[in-house]
Amino acid sequence: MTEEPNFPFSKAQSEAPSTAAFPLAQENYADNPSDSEADARHSSADARSSDSNASYRNVGMGNPDSNASYSEASTAVAAEKAEHAYNTNKMLIIALIICATVTVLFATLFFTSRAHHDANAGQTQSSQSQQAEQPQQNGESQAGNSAQQNGDATAADATKDTPQEVPQDVKEVIDAQHRLDPNDPMAKGDLNAPVVIEIYADFRCGHCMNYSLQTEPQLAQRIAQGEVRYEFNNLPVLGADSTLAAQAAQAAAKQNKFWEYHDQLFKFAASGSAEYTDATLIDLATQAGVPNLQQFSSDLHSAETVQTVASAVQRAQELGITGVPALLVGYSYVPGEIEIDQLNQLIDTELLRTK
Repeated sequence: MTEEPNFPFSKAQSEAPSTAAFPLAQENYADNPSDSEADARHSSADARSSDSNASYRNVGMGNPDSNASYSEASTAVAAEKAEHAYNTNKMLIIALIICATVTVLFATLFFTSRAHHDANAGQTQSSQSQQAEQPQQNGESQAGNSAQQNGDATAADATKDTPQEVPQDVKEVIDAQHRLDPNDPMAKGDLNAPVVIEIYADFRCGHCMNYSLQTEPQLAQRIAQGEVRYEFNNLPVLGADSTLAAQAAQAAAKQNKFWEYHDQLFKFAASGSAEYTDATLIDLATQAGVPNLQQFSSDLHSAETVQTVASAVQRAQELGITGVPALLVGYSYVPGEIEIDQLNQLIDTELLRTK
């Protein structure tokens, strides 16, 4: 927009000048001058008005110098606006580049961290599932700790010819864990077997799955021969799905189908895409041959089942066992997965204790 020139007189003054613009005329009119003198003064006023109009035309109506100055000013303003717009766009582009760089950096860090997390997920779970905390300072909590201190805590000790002596109070604590019930659906083997193995496991634990599907079946002969009694203990430590799976196994046990359902649960976990819902757990019950699915569905969430699982967890924690898998092999404590050769050596060592 072109600014209006600053004229020496307003437009109203140039079109209809008031008497205030002409003090001499005011004075003469007041004195009632003669006509000739009045005409002379009017002529002088007209001359001055003509000069003023001429000045007006020179300033705003085509004076070359004025137009040139105005054009230069307009060009300068346009150049300044263009430079401002350029600088603004430049700053915007720089800001966008910075934002894009930061976004790419964070995305790279995120995916690198995610890949690192996925690569070490098994190690994290292993650390959680294999490490048992030190038992509490009471009579029952001495089992795992005393076993470790006496050289009977790990599978490596199975290579020893003679087992080390275990304090009597620790023996009593471990003996108290054995259910030794002839009608126990979650145990197998002779009640009088010289070695009792207590297994603590979570049906969603990868190490528990490997042990149960690969190592555990190889104990069948020693169980059948009466050397070993084998008792399973629920210890769900990996969240609500683990607890639900433990309750489902307990519901199957009420219909004497625990071991069949036990195998189905671990195979289900091995599939890698397991979703633990009532529907999938009932479907596993069908595959395990549970006869009464309606009863199974009812027992799955019953107060009795929930309490049974909670009590099993509490017993394990009182021993100081909080990770899975964990085994009590005779009076030896094994925190973590164990291969069949080591387990057999450990059983042989424990058999020596009974002779």
